[in-house]
Amino acid sequence: MHGLEPVRSVAERMLQELIESEAAARIGAEWNEHTEARTAYRNGHRGETLTTQAGDLDPGAVAKVDLVR
Repeated sequence: MHGLEPVRSVAERMLQELIESEAAARIGAEWNEHTEARTAYRNGHRGETLTTQAGDLDPGAVAKVDLVR
């Protein structure tokens, strides 16, 4: 699997960027940004693993999102 390590590394980074982008869109603000348009907030992180043909991907911490009440 050593030949797939560069693929896994790039895939993990891309997955993390997509996750962060989706969280920011859902929340209405980037990480540590305070806006009036905020509809939710980050409430910690959880670990996730995605299994692919290139092996298991660990995109890092996935933000937990809670709605503003």
